Amino acid sequence: MQRFPLLLLAVGESAAKTGDKLANEGAGFEWQGLAVVVVTAIVVTAALWWFKRWRTVRAAHLTNSPPHLLQELCIRHGLARPDQRLLTSLAREQGLENPAQLFVDPRLWEPSRMGSLGRRYAAQLGRLQQRIFEL
Repeated sequence: MQRFPLLLLAVGESAAKTGDKLANEGAGFEWQGLAVVVVTAIVVTAALWWFKRWRTVRAAHLTNSPPHLLQELCIRHGLARPDQRLLTSLAREQGLENPAQLFVDPRLWEPSRMGSLGRRYAAQLGRLQQRIFEL
């Protein structure tokens, strides 16, 4: 009978040690969980910042992009992709930095300025000029 209190005492000490181990492991787990949350928050914040920055740079690029402006003008005037390519070729032949100038300067459509491209695609260029300037 005297062994029973000693046995209870031994079991109690063992349980206390096990409880301490579990408490320490639990505390470590909480720190790991917190670390995972913090790292995830940092990664998400960095990704959102990068995406916002990328959109700003892309918007600025599209705003200051002569090819994009030409594409927008062609869409607004209902011109197809082959017409856009022809306008790009015409602008290149005339040495224009911005092909959209073809939409605002009728002098660029004079036959003397069109060169060999004007002779080769005279009918198509005449149709484009009429659509652009609504003659």
